[in-house]
Amino acid sequence: MALSLPGSARANTGIVVSPDGHVLTAYHVVRSCARIAVGKGVAALPLAFDQEHDLALLETSAPEKNIALFRASPDFGVGYRVTVAGFPLKDWSSPVPKLTSGIVTSLGEGALKARDDDYRESIRFTAPVVSGISGGPVLDGAGDLVGMAVAVVTMRRATDDQPLSLRLGIGVARHRLLSFLDTHKVPYRTAARGEALSDADIAKKARSFTVRIRCSR
Repeated sequence: MALSLPGSARANTGIVVSPDGHVLTAYHVVRSCARIAVGKGVAALPLAFDQEHDLALLETSAPEKNIALFRASPDFGVGYRVTVAGFPLKDWSSPVPKLTSGIVTSLGEGALKARDDDYRESIRFTAPVVSGISGGPVLDGAGDLVGMAVAVVTMRRATDDQPLSLRLGIGVARHRLLSFLDTHKVPYRTAARGEALSDADIAKKARSFTVRIRCSR
């Protein structure tokens, strides 16, 4: 099993999580940035880090009308459909995030660590996570936030003497994101239990709060 952090590039993804302009992203996305800009060049300052869980909270001076809503209910598990939004490096010029979909393969408890096989307090899914998508939202069928994409793991095993390789996206789970935001008194919002949306409606919703993050080193 091999873990990679596909957000170690200069342009990645973040999630607007409060009307005050707070942006959530992955710690490894911004850890060595001298300057950070989000969206259409709005300056951002690092407010808080949680290196163990690969979380970073950014602060901007721009109030936001469109913010991500967290799934209100924790009843979410294996087999559920998810959508991941972000700005892949291969489409760096795109003004809107790209979306991919998949299903949840496992949930865990405990810490997410890039240096070993401990992926607890994480969510694994089949939606692809490529360079540039780290820090992007993982959304349920109503377009509400259930996690944040941070890494990809390659699972290798042999089946009938044939090698099998499977790449799974990894995200920090909803409850860990909420705990981080609670600690730093961020006024996030949760959604009423919503009806399942079409792919087009999820895309429209995701694009309103998914932002590009540019890092100058």
